[in-house]
Amino acid sequence: MDVKIDINLYFSASRKMLFLAAHTEGTAECLGIHEQADLVFKRCAEFQLELLQTLEHVLKLGLIRPAMATLRTALDLATRFAWLADDFENRLERFSKGQCPGVQKMMSAANLGWTGEYEKSYAPLSDFVHGSFTLSDFNKVEKDCTDEVPYSPLGDYFIVHTDQGMHARLVENLTPRELIDLHGGYITLKAFDIALAMLMRASGPYCDAFNWWPGREAMEAYDGLVRQYDEHSNFLWLTEKQRLTIYRVEGRYR
Repeated sequence: MDVKIDINLYFSASRKMLFLAAHTEGTAECLGIHEQADLVFKRCAEFQLELLQTLEHVLKLGLIRPAMATLRTALDLATRFAWLADDFENRLERFSKGQCPGVQKMMSAANLGWTGEYEKSYAPLSDFVHGSFTLSDFNKVEKDCTDEVPYSPLGDYFIVHTDQGMHARLVENLTPRELIDLHGGYITLKAFDIALAMLMRASGPYCDAFNWWPGREAMEAYDGLVRQYDEHSNFLWLTEKQRLTIYRVEGRYR
């Protein structure tokens, strides 16, 4: 399933909250008073902003496989930062040297509690990063050759034998617009989700009081959108919102 959403709206919101967070002192409250806390957070937020700008660009070109690969890179960064934020003082050296644990371990129930994220987001997205051949036909569509189907000079034609006899089939590329319609909603909402989770881990249970927070109306709309996806998808927001004081005390976003 792919929810039809405003790609421009959500990428603009993602860019805005990352920019505000990166350039507002004290945003990374959960990192404590360590002298390097603000700088480390700023660099991570700047990196994430670049990744989302790249993701938006390739998505709007209909380059879905590179977009999915970039999405996983963004998730990598958010995961490493969230792991660091849980114990900044003791983990900074390992983080700075690129010596974080494996992603599955960091996402485990014993650490971040993102087990569903590993199984339903990270692992499937990894196929795009590693160029798995299982995705070779990801951007293609198969059709019966009928009089109504125009000749495709770049398509692949083959003969199929059935009980009704032989007939021709065509495999051709989906158009960029078709690919965006199929996958653009998920990619856009997931990009926002990753940036949001990273910032929530930086700012803590009162993050709705920071200037980067999108606002109650925007988050209620987002909550409604991601709830429309089935059990095969995962959004960190649905877990992370339970850490918010306004969720636990006021019942907001339930």
